[in-house]
Amino acid sequence: MSNIFNFLNQENEEEQQNIGFDNLETLQDLTTKTARSISNEIAMNSPFGKGSVFYRLEYVYKNIDFKGIRGLWNAASDNTFRFNKAISEGLTNEKAAFETWTGERAIEQGFKKVKIDVLIPDVNPYTKINVTFYK
Repeated sequence: MSNIFNFLNQENEEEQQNIGFDNLETLQDLTTKTARSISNEIAMNSPFGKGSVFYRLEYVYKNIDFKGIRGLWNAASDNTFRFNKAISEGLTNEKAAFETWTGERAIEQGFKKVKIDVLIPDVNPYTKINVTFYK
Protein backbone atom coordinates (compact mmCIF):
# COMPACT_ATOMS: atom_id res chain seq x y z
CA MET A 1 0.00 0.00 0.00
CA SER A 2 2.83 2.39 0.85
CA ASN A 3 4.38 1.74 -2.58
CA ILE A 4 1.20 2.97 -4.26
CA PHE A 5 1.11 6.01 -1.98
CA ASN A 6 4.75 6.82 -2.76
CA PHE A 7 4.16 6.37 -6.48
CA LEU A 8 1.18 8.72 -6.46
CA ASN A 9 3.04 11.38 -4.48
CA GLN A 10 6.39 11.27 -6.26
CA GLU A 11 7.53 14.24 -8.29
CA ASN A 12 7.62 13.44 -11.97
CA GLU A 13 10.33 15.22 -13.93
CA GLU A 14 8.40 14.75 -17.17
CA GLU A 15 5.76 17.27 -18.15
CA GLN A 16 2.54 16.62 -16.32
CA GLN A 17 -0.31 15.34 -18.41
CA ASN A 18 -3.68 16.99 -18.29
CA ILE A 19 -6.42 14.59 -17.53
CA GLY A 20 -9.84 15.70 -18.74
CA PHE A 21 -10.86 18.24 -21.36
CA ASP A 22 -9.40 21.71 -21.64
CA ASN A 23 -12.10 22.46 -24.19
CA LEU A 24 -14.74 20.62 -26.16
CA GLU A 25 -12.64 20.07 -29.30
CA THR A 26 -12.46 16.40 -28.45
CA LEU A 27 -16.24 16.15 -28.71
CA GLN A 28 -16.80 18.44 -31.67
CA ASP A 29 -16.89 15.71 -34.31
CA LEU A 30 -19.56 13.65 -32.55
CA THR A 31 -22.41 15.80 -33.90
CA THR A 32 -23.21 19.39 -34.60
CA LYS A 33 -26.93 18.70 -34.69
CA THR A 34 -29.36 19.69 -32.01
CA ALA A 35 -31.76 17.19 -30.49
CA ARG A 36 -34.56 19.01 -32.32
CA SER A 37 -32.89 18.69 -35.74
CA ILE A 38 -32.25 14.99 -35.13
CA SER A 39 -35.90 14.61 -34.12
CA ASN A 40 -36.99 16.41 -37.29
CA GLU A 41 -34.83 14.11 -39.43
CA ILE A 42 -36.50 11.12 -37.83
CA ALA A 43 -39.89 12.74 -38.39
CA MET A 44 -39.16 13.14 -42.10
CA ASN A 45 -39.24 9.35 -42.30
CA SER A 46 -42.59 9.28 -40.52
CA PRO A 47 -45.93 8.87 -42.32
CA PHE A 48 -46.03 12.63 -42.96
CA GLY A 49 -42.45 13.15 -44.08
CA LYS A 50 -40.45 12.48 -47.22
CA GLY A 51 -41.69 9.29 -48.82
CA SER A 52 -44.96 9.56 -46.92
CA VAL A 53 -48.24 8.02 -47.97
CA PHE A 54 -49.18 11.35 -49.53
CA TYR A 55 -46.45 10.93 -52.13
CA ARG A 56 -46.78 7.22 -52.85
CA LEU A 57 -47.38 6.66 -56.52
CA GLU A 58 -50.24 4.23 -55.94
CA TYR A 59 -52.20 6.89 -54.04
CA VAL A 60 -51.47 9.61 -56.57
CA TYR A 61 -52.30 7.25 -59.46
CA LYS A 62 -55.59 6.13 -57.86
CA ASN A 63 -56.38 9.76 -56.96
CA ILE A 64 -57.06 8.87 -53.32
CA ASP A 65 -58.20 11.98 -51.50
CA PHE A 66 -57.32 12.12 -47.81
CA LYS A 67 -60.02 13.85 -45.80
CA GLY A 68 -57.74 15.11 -43.04
CA ILE A 69 -54.77 14.71 -40.75
CA ARG A 70 -55.19 14.02 -37.07
CA GLY A 71 -52.70 15.24 -34.50
CA LEU A 72 -52.61 13.57 -31.07
CA TRP A 73 -49.90 15.30 -29.06
CA ASN A 74 -48.75 14.64 -25.50
CA ALA A 75 -46.60 16.74 -23.17
CA ALA A 76 -43.31 15.39 -24.56
CA SER A 77 -44.20 16.15 -28.18
CA ASP A 78 -42.33 18.76 -30.19
CA ASN A 79 -45.73 19.70 -31.63
CA THR A 80 -46.99 20.45 -28.11
CA PHE A 81 -43.92 22.58 -27.40
CA ARG A 82 -44.40 24.61 -30.58
CA PHE A 83 -48.17 24.92 -30.03
CA ASN A 84 -47.69 26.21 -26.46
CA LYS A 85 -44.96 28.61 -27.60
CA ALA A 86 -47.23 30.04 -30.31
CA ILE A 87 -50.07 30.47 -27.80
CA SER A 88 -47.74 32.28 -25.39
CA GLU A 89 -46.78 34.60 -28.26
CA GLY A 90 -50.43 35.58 -28.67
CA LEU A 91 -51.64 33.35 -31.51
CA THR A 92 -55.08 31.78 -31.44
CA ASN A 93 -55.38 28.04 -30.88
CA GLU A 94 -56.13 27.53 -34.57
CA LYS A 95 -53.15 29.57 -35.80
CA ALA A 96 -50.91 27.91 -33.21
CA ALA A 97 -51.85 24.48 -34.57
CA PHE A 98 -50.43 25.46 -37.97
CA GLU A 99 -47.16 26.54 -36.31
CA THR A 100 -46.44 22.90 -35.43
CA TRP A 101 -44.52 20.42 -37.56
CA THR A 102 -47.73 18.50 -38.29
CA GLY A 103 -49.54 21.75 -39.08
CA GLU A 104 -46.85 22.68 -41.60
CA ARG A 105 -47.23 19.25 -43.27
CA ALA A 106 -51.01 19.70 -43.29
CA ILE A 107 -50.71 23.03 -45.12
CA GLU A 108 -48.37 21.41 -47.67
CA GLN A 109 -51.12 18.87 -48.38
CA GLY A 110 -53.83 21.51 -48.75
CA PHE A 111 -55.43 21.14 -45.32
CA LYS A 112 -56.01 24.80 -44.43
CA LYS A 113 -58.60 24.41 -41.68
CA VAL A 114 -58.21 22.97 -38.21
CA LYS A 115 -60.54 21.83 -35.46
CA ILE A 116 -59.18 21.77 -31.93
CA ASP A 117 -60.67 18.59 -30.46
CA VAL A 118 -58.96 18.38 -27.04
CA LEU A 119 -56.92 20.83 -24.92
CA ILE A 120 -55.85 19.63 -21.48
CA PRO A 121 -55.60 21.38 -19.04
CA ASP A 122 -57.92 24.33 -19.67
CA VAL A 123 -55.05 26.85 -19.88
CA ASN A 124 -51.59 27.00 -21.46
CA PRO A 125 -49.23 25.18 -21.11
CA TYR A 126 -51.22 22.29 -22.53
CA THR A 127 -50.08 18.71 -21.99
CA LYS A 128 -52.57 16.93 -24.24
CA ILE A 129 -53.69 18.34 -27.58
CA ASN A 130 -55.81 16.65 -30.23
CA VAL A 131 -56.42 18.45 -33.51
CA THR A 132 -57.87 17.61 -36.91
CA PHE A 133 -56.61 19.38 -40.03
CA TYR A 134 -59.05 19.32 -42.93
CA LYS A 135 -59.87 21.03 -46.25
